[in-house]
Amino acid sequence: MTSLVKPNRPRFTDVEGLAAMVGGGDVFGVGGHHFARLPIALLRAIARSGVKGLRYVCWAGGLPLELLLEADAVAEIDICFSSLDIFGLPPRFRAAAETNAVPVRDWTALAMIQALRAAQQNLPSMPFQLPEGSDMLARVPGAIAVPDPIARTEIGFIPALRLDTFVVHGQRADESGNVQIIGPRALDSPWPARRARCWSRLRKSSRSGRCGMTAGRAF
Repeated sequence: MTSLVKPNRPRFTDVEGLAAMVGGGDVFGVGGHHFARLPIALLRAIARSGVKGLRYVCWAGGLPLELLLEADAVAEIDICFSSLDIFGLPPRFRAAAETNAVPVRDWTALAMIQALRAAQQNLPSMPFQLPEGSDMLARVPGAIAVPDPIARTEIGFIPALRLDTFVVHGQRADESGNVQIIGPRALDSPWPARRARCWSRLRKSSRSGRCGMTAGRAF
């Protein structure tokens, strides 16, 4: 029986072909968690491509940000923190932050999640709990504190955070563009929004068994 579900007709290509699709000035997100499930081969190809002016938006900086900073591909940074875990401080991020060579906006994890959820739901903003003793409101454009209409206490509101490109490593995908992530997803689920291009480095296609890349949606 022929399926009535219209496939997304995802594009399969190699790493270099996918890297070439990243545009200069893109709002660019990276999936994975610390050193787990990072699309390193794709990130290295993006660094080699010569793309410039990326706005790096991610829960963590870490190794992906180090690779892109080394290639001088990043113009702005929006993160919650950056670390190389047991390997210590990330040297390129530290140098960029201390010298103000690249603007850095540090978010709370909750504020970033709410901003991504607003983009997913096509809302202009979402509320979040204000961080005590933080200057995040002054550093993140559009973030404000207002009285809650019910409790009358002060809460924060954060504008929708929309990505142009999101890259993630997934274990499997199908011909409709669905990408399966096996294991912890960290913050990968809130990232893809309505207007974001979601590109996955795959271990294999569930039908053909071949390795490749696809544009699709995570599940």
